[in-house]
This record gives sequence, structure tokens and C-alpha cells, in this order.
Amino acid sequence: MESRDSFTEEVVTAGSRPRVVVVEPDDERRSAIATALRKDGYDVLEERSAQETLALFAEDARAPDAVVGAGVELLVHLREHGWATPMIVRAGPAPARADALRWAPDAVLDEPIDVEALRRIMLDVLWPRRTLPSA
Repeated sequence: MESRDSFTEEVVTAGSRPRVVVVEPDDERRSAIATALRKDGYDVLEERSAQETLALFAEDARAPDAVVGAGVELLVHLREHGWATPMIVRAGPAPARADALRWAPDAVLDEPIDVEALRRIMLDVLWPRRTLPSA
């Protein structure tokens, strides 16, 4: 598989950038994660809760391409409703982590969140999907 440092090496338009939702109740943490992802060329939406994020899937004409920082509650809800959207969830206590893994997240972030590790995870999760030829 080809490796890349960011999506910004190619010409990107607003409609072609991967849309990522960062779900984090702490304003400073959410902003730091969102800023790092924006610098890599992602179209980033910021939400404080799973409930706010669910509204994006219900109302938005363009659903997110990935969700970062979500907990098990959001992961379970989306998987139960048939969404295969890549989910990068926060690690929690051992029982919550085991439950999250059962619902097949694309990655689990350990605390404290390592932004460089997150950048690599995002490329691994989204880059292969963007290289497939369009039908």
C-alpha cells in the first residue's frame, strides 16, 4: 500500500476533501485535534456529543467520511443502523474498550491522544478508499 504524509499533496477542492467529524466534549482537546486534521486538508466538523453527531447522519446531504474521538455509544448506534463509516474511538476502561472492539471500530485511540498517531491512522483509514476508481 502506498504511504502519504497528507492529502494536501494533491489538488483538493471543498467537495473532494474527506469530511471528518471530531467528537469531543472538551473544547480545547476538540479544537487541537480539529486543527491538526484541518492542516492535513480534511474538511472538519466539530461536535461535543454523540447526539450532536447523530444529527449529521440524519440531516446532512453529505454524511461524514470518518468520525474521530467518538465513544462506544455512537459507534454502536451507527453500526446498528447500517453505517460503515470509519470510526476512530477513544480508549476507555477495559470493559468499555472490549465492548468497542466487539463493534469493529477502525482504530482505538489511547489516552492521551497522540496527534501524529492519529494523522497516520486517518491516512490508513481514508487513503485506500480515495484511490479506488469512480464508477
